[in-house]
Amino acid sequence: MAVTEATLSLATLLSRFTSDLSPGFARTPQMWVTLRPATGIPLQVRSRAA
Repeated sequence: MAVTEATLSLATLLSRFTSDLSPGFARTPQMWVTLRPATGIPLQVRSRAA
């Protein structure tokens, strides 16, 4: 039950924002069991217009 509440709370909070990849970000995949970015994913997060 707590996981469901946490998921819904996070989804509600994140719906108030928009995100884009940082300009100039070069994707470099890292081989693992699944592909993942080697250096993380830098995002620009902005509040949505009201």
